[in-house]
Amino acid sequence: MHYCKNCPYLRAEPPYQKGALRWHFYCNHRSQKYIEEYHKRRKMTKQPNFICFGTGLYGNKPTIKTSPAWCPLKARKEQEHERK
Repeated sequence: MHYCKNCPYLRAEPPYQKGALRWHFYCNHRSQKYIEEYHKRRKMTKQPNFICFGTGLYGNKPTIKTSPAWCPLKARKEQEHERK
């Protein structure tokens, strides 16, 4: 199972506004086109590569426990499993 917390493609961005404490976490995988197409097919309206907000002291730890359904690494594993 793939977890975003340990993923090398996890990108953290500090809060945009002064006084805000939560960080924003995004998927920085090179398959951005796949992620955008996934969102379009399912008519999802949130930002395509957004994963979660942060938690913990100053919100610098991701809150997600697994990985989103649109994760390119998860899709690759499912395709390999279907081939077998």
